[in-house]
Amino acid sequence: MKSKLLIAVGIVLVVVLVALLAIPGPQPEPPLPSPNGYDDFIKATTQLSGNTPDWQSMAGEEQHAALERFIASNEVVLATVRVGLSKECRMVPWVNATNNTHLNGLAMTKVIAQTFAAASRLALIEGRTNEAAAFAVDCIRYGNESARGGVLIDGLVGIAIKNIGLSGLKAAMDGIELETTRKALSEVAAVQAHTESADEIIKRERQWAQRGRFGPIGIIGQLVQPILNRAAYAKWRQKASKIDSDLSRAQIQLAAHAYELDHGQPPATARELVPQYLKSVPLDPATGRELPLN
Repeated sequence: MKSKLLIAVGIVLVVVLVALLAIPGPQPEPPLPSPNGYDDFIKATTQLSGNTPDWQSMAGEEQHAALERFIASNEVVLATVRVGLSKECRMVPWVNATNNTHLNGLAMTKVIAQTFAAASRLALIEGRTNEAAAFAVDCIRYGNESARGGVLIDGLVGIAIKNIGLSGLKAAMDGIELETTRKALSEVAAVQAHTESADEIIKRERQWAQRGRFGPIGIIGQLVQPILNRAAYAKWRQKASKIDSDLSRAQIQLAAHAYELDHGQPPATARELVPQYLKSVPLDPATGRELPLN
């Protein structure tokens, strides 16, 4: 009986050892771009001045005055981020996270996004609709590039920022001119084309855990972590799919607006936008079917 127990324990140990050996180790971090636009994003967080006003709860002159004061003191922040957006960007989360600076940086990243939203709103109420759209698109781009090279928490913040930008773009879209519309369409398409996939970010999340950045993981932890995180990964994929769909819908709306400016009337279907405004009708990532015009 004792020998059977020892054999069973030996088999279990062998299975555990084989499972551990099958887990790929963390891959070397790719070299950072030089210059790195992410450095400009970090710099911008140190330039923020004052608290973002709760302009959504204001109206009329009160809203205008609050936005005007805030943007006047943070123009340098917007300029610095735009410099970063002109470069290749990438963060290294397991370096930045060593003493909670990473999570603190994420909070400041959200503030910068709200600054772009405030600038877009100010431009809109002052009748500078093209500028309002440009600020909104830059917010979308910032959401994409500030999360590049990150893990799930960075991706979630990036999605939140993209949604902030999409909201501002939607508010400005009806009043923007043809050239601005075409540029916005091109930039939103570029964001979608250069977004890191959900699988890429999940892979990096797992590697980050293996490096011990979420605390000591241990032998058993390495085996059970993928099972414990399965629900989080599924939720992440849903959110990534949703923002992908929203970006596709924004492209259709921009293309339809450009079509109407060119032809004096809106298109009847999304297929009328191909190939002059869209290379093809975007597909719904959830269903694989062409997205409708509205």
